[in-house]
Amino acid sequence: MHPISIQNLGIIDYREALKLQEEKCKHVISGDCPQTLILCEHPPVITHGKGADHTSLLSDSKVLKDNGLEVVKVGRGGDFTYHGPGQLIAYPIIDLRTKKRDVGWYMRGLEECVIRLLEVYGIPAFRISGRTGVFVDPKPDSSAEFAKICSLGVRLSRWCSYHGLALYLTDQSAGFQHLYPCGYTDTTTVSMEQHGASVARERLEMEFVKIFCEVFGFFVA
Repeated sequence: MHPISIQNLGIIDYREALKLQEEKCKHVISGDCPQTLILCEHPPVITHGKGADHTSLLSDSKVLKDNGLEVVKVGRGGDFTYHGPGQLIAYPIIDLRTKKRDVGWYMRGLEECVIRLLEVYGIPAFRISGRTGVFVDPKPDSSAEFAKICSLGVRLSRWCSYHGLALYLTDQSAGFQHLYPCGYTDTTTVSMEQHGASVARERLEMEFVKIFCEVFGFFVA
């Protein structure tokens, strides 16, 4: 078991949160600060990772600007995604040298945290082989083959992780109408509330921290 610090930032600009993650990662690597789990929420923004295919973006720059959406290129893996109000954002800044030097193991662990959390709320969730993230059954009126309820994308610096996951608490369709979620044309997004869950954010965050610590072997410092 290792200690971890919990930092809840509330609503914070995406770029500001990214800068904080990068700084925190340097300090974790040098041993100047404890490993940290950052929880937050972002104003509306679209980000794209190193593997992004620009055909995944469905709206041009004028439409995005008219809708108040900036597109930010970041260093994580993955394609385009949307962040906005009604998401639980979790950015674990952890040193995988203290756990396991295996990014696949780490990603599956993050997915496991979300699957267990959704189980608490009575939502059956699962992985899909070959895809990153957490999925649920599409709503009956949906034409999509798959429904994503949580997106993941991480980056490692000297085995210290940053970036993380976004769990959809409320309907995110207004933002995701501008892109294919993570580049998949057969996938829609769905939220916990759309699956009938009553979500109190403070309780949800507490449950997530508890499960995260169980999965990765931490205790709250």
